[in-house]
Amino acid sequence: MTCAEAWDAIRIDNEDTPFSIPKDRSSWIDKCLQNKEIIQRAKAVVALLHDLKITGLFSMGVGAAFLEYNIKTLYPEIFLACFDFSPHSVKRLQGLFKEADLVENLDMLKGGWKFKENSLYLFHRIDQEFNDAQWKKIFNDIAAVGVEYVLFIPCGILGWGSLINEKLNLLKYRIQGKPVTFAGYLRSKDAFYSLWQGSYRVKGRIRAGGLSGFLLVKD
Repeated sequence: MTCAEAWDAIRIDNEDTPFSIPKDRSSWIDKCLQNKEIIQRAKAVVALLHDLKITGLFSMGVGAAFLEYNIKTLYPEIFLACFDFSPHSVKRLQGLFKEADLVENLDMLKGGWKFKENSLYLFHRIDQEFNDAQWKKIFNDIAAVGVEYVLFIPCGILGWGSLINEKLNLLKYRIQGKPVTFAGYLRSKDAFYSLWQGSYRVKGRIRAGGLSGFLLVKD
């Protein structure tokens, strides 16, 4: 099973997960409105878009598009393009997310980037999906097509406390003989900075619904 097929299975085949996309629009909208942190995150993103006078948002790896629905609700005038690499998830979203201006399939490692003047690229909680070399390629590629602003909101930023906890948990699992499954890449602030070095620089930091994000501007 490919990674795209695995995500489709989580989002489409099992509709009881937090990541799943309901079949009918009303249930999907209800799910979009259930997470208060997502709503607060959407407010923070919209405030930033207004501050920068951004009129287009290109959101990558949208998954079930809970955040994007709330952004479009708060800022209906914005041109909103949503992309994901799981084909069946994208097909379902195309039938549900009527407010989006574009919902398409995109493999970020293969390119095919779209761009619109006065737009911002949003990478929300997909940092753990790619290794360092892959992220560096992604940032180089989007810089090459002229993307000026990027809002990068990672799942978390690794500090000394979280690093020690991770190491202790790993040691505990090994002592207990429990299997350890790879669940994504964890990075420190400096490690994140290295991903876009040479393509983008940090213009500012934002707090968005319990997470910390980086506003990047093209070098």
